[in-house]
Amino acid sequence: MALIGGLGVGICLALAFATQGTDVERHTEAHDAEPLVRSNEARDPGPITGEPGADSEPTMTSPPPGSRRTRPLRVRVVGEGVAIDGAVVRVVTFDRDAKTATPRSAAVRTGADGVADLAVDEREADVAWLEIAAATRQGLRHGYRPLTHASRNGEWEIAFPRAGRLEIRVEGLPADKLPGYVDVRFLTPDGGWEALFDDLPATPVEDGGLFESHAIPRVQRVRLRPDGTGEVPEVPGDHGIYLEFPDNPEGWLVEKTEFSGCSMPSTPGEVCRVVEGTIGVYRARYRRAPSVSVRVEDEQGRPVPGAEVAVGVRQEGGASISRVFDTTSSTPVTGNVDLPLWTGSRLPD
Repeated sequence: MALIGGLGVGICLALAFATQGTDVERHTEAHDAEPLVRSNEARDPGPITGEPGADSEPTMTSPPPGSRRTRPLRVRVVGEGVAIDGAVVRVVTFDRDAKTATPRSAAVRTGADGVADLAVDEREADVAWLEIAAATRQGLRHGYRPLTHASRNGEWEIAFPRAGRLEIRVEGLPADKLPGYVDVRFLTPDGGWEALFDDLPATPVEDGGLFESHAIPRVQRVRLRPDGTGEVPEVPGDHGIYLEFPDNPEGWLVEKTEFSGCSMPSTPGEVCRVVEGTIGVYRARYRRAPSVSVRVEDEQGRPVPGAEVAVGVRQEGGASISRVFDTTSSTPVTGNVDLPLWTGSRLPD
């Protein structure tokens, strides 16, 4: 029985085997890569939306127990001269060694005038900072501001944190295969991405953070244009960013992803950071899934129907086959069959 095949681009030394009436050893180790994205959001995509419940009032995080004397603290959050409505603010102190912020007050939202009333421990008033965050249709902002300047009429005016801009580019797919949206997930740096934020004096944490108290959303959904582009105008410079795409179109996979800023590899994909005041461009390049066309013939050159065909690989220069994948196809009466050489959602790096 003869086997005739032409390899597709992208997989080196892929071999196809045909059997008829005999068993071929099959290794069960998975060759499917993890999906590039897993979107578990069921709602319809909008321009940019937050998680369900993100607009609810934040859980009031209690400061450490114990008797203490506090003083009232009135702050007004302003961005480009305009009062910021709906921003979440709370008092924190920094652990310089751990580079983390510890909450020292409840989280409070600003009103239409940008004002929020808090209380600060008198013993910490001189070293306290404010944590500020706000999620809007433009995205998410987050940052820390010191209470070092004098108040005006008993009110501290605090500048709204700056943000970066994330631009998304999907390439390589025909127009009718383009995804309609991308989910952008914000991550606290304590998930293993600390090295991306070495330049910051402190970064947010998961435990006791604003995500945990539902004050701000973890995920925002971005609708893509018909040309495969989209953006989040405001992303926080002290959070990691992870992009989650819908399932790949049938017969297509992700060939490569690129980010113009700093990033760290994840499984799969990468965690990115957009420094405030900068633009980060994320590109996802698709290609057709690699495949091999195989024809199975008998000794007389006639097609062999019903043959089970599998793909195997071996290391370059190796004399024996490294493994045979468990995905098989049966030949039709023509003896011809197309076999995928990779069934994961993206090619390995």
